[in-house]
Amino acid sequence: GLSDRLSMSYIKSTSFDRYKFASISAKSTDDAQTRKTAEMFTDLLWSDPITSKSGGSLNGCHPNNHRGAGYLFGANISEQFCKKYGFNLVIRSHEVRQEGITQDHPHCVTVFSSSLYCGGSNKAAVVVIDPNQSGITVD
Repeated sequence: GLSDRLSMSYIKSTSFDRYKFASISAKSTDDAQTRKTAEMFTDLLWSDPITSKSGGSLNGCHPNNHRGAGYLFGANISEQFCKKYGFNLVIRSHEVRQEGITQDHPHCVTVFSSSLYCGGSNKAAVVVIDPNQSGITVD
C-alpha cells in the first residue's frame, strides 16, 4: 500500500531497520527513528486504494479505519508516487479480490493469489510481466 508520507529514500536507507519492526509499534516507542520505521511498515502493509466502492473522495489519504492501521489512498497518491520514483505501476496484494485482480487506479493494481480465501468464493490471480509488451491488461 501507499500513503502520502512514504519515502523510498528512507526505506532504502540503513535507518530503515526491517528486523526491528517485528517487535515494535509506532504508538509504543518514543524513539523518532524507530517510530518512523514502524509508520513506513504500517503504511506499506496495511494501506488500501480508495475505489468507488470505498465511498467518499477518490483522492487523498485518509485513515484506514476498516483495518485500524495504514491509510486509504486515492488515485492521485498512486500517480504521484509513480511519478516521483519513476515507476509505471504499483502492484500490491494483501487484500482479497473476488476475481483475483483489479486495476484500482490507473497506476495501481491489486492481485490476490489465494483462491477460496477463508472458505470464500474468490478466484486467484498472478501477474506475468512481459518486457516486450507495453501497458497493462487486467483479465
